[in-house]
Amino acid sequence: MRRKSNTTGFKDPIFKDKVAVITGAGSGIGQQLAIQLSAKGCHLALADISQAGLDKTQQLLSDDADEKSAVKISIHIVDVADQAQMDSFAATIATEHGAANYLFNNAGVALGARIDAVSYDDMHWLMNINYWGVVHGCTAFIPLLKQQKMAHIVNVSSVFGLFTTPYNGIYSASKFAVNGFTDALAQELRKTHINVSCAFPAGIKTDIAKSARIVADLDNNRSAKDLQTTIEKLFWTSAEQAAAEILKGVTKNKQRILVGKGATLMDIIRRLLPVNYSRFLKI
Repeated sequence: MRRKSNTTGFKDPIFKDKVAVITGAGSGIGQQLAIQLSAKGCHLALADISQAGLDKTQQLLSDDADEKSAVKISIHIVDVADQAQMDSFAATIATEHGAANYLFNNAGVALGARIDAVSYDDMHWLMNINYWGVVHGCTAFIPLLKQQKMAHIVNVSSVFGLFTTPYNGIYSASKFAVNGFTDALAQELRKTHINVSCAFPAGIKTDIAKSARIVADLDNNRSAKDLQTTIEKLFWTSAEQAAAEILKGVTKNKQRILVGKGATLMDIIRRLLPVNYSRFLKI
């Protein structure tokens, strides 16, 4: 279908009339990336595992529509953890849009628990989405991206891909993996026309905590609800602002995009205190 992009958005020439693929587009940062890119005149291929989420994003894009500038939008139910689905998704985009210039591997989930209390099923669930979802996205779309004169991959990690905290070990492991994978990918693609960025959001107000799998810490008398409340207190930055900062980083071709209040400070502390940073974070 075709929707009209919001003319109040600045038609950035690097986005206008290009095609952006966004996973996790049914909520949070992915949804806001879709809204802001549409306003910049960018065509969209939106993927999510939630039909309701995609319907909401589609409605928001429709509400922002005007009659002056057409933007093509396609929506796709896709499980990023499934390699076959991602390969099929890429083939569909090649047919429906004829190109892909931007790939935002944004889909992700959260898991809060002590490492010795997490089931292997929960570990695999999180890694399959947060890490393998990024790998599947890149391997599926790189052939299509290589066909364009200009292309850019953005893999969304987290500040927890830069440092760790208690009850976040498996989540951090997935985000450190995204960080390392993206760094290697950027080196491998350096001599091509495909730019590569890794985004590190900090404390973004999305539904990820509400949908997270939380395991109670019985040893320290902390219920799952207590842990979820603690996590939600760390959310300071809106998804709208996070998406804007990511797109700003793309326009500047930054390989590392620190996103949200406190992200830069936490990165500096981690660099200055590579071993003892946890003492500062505890304070």
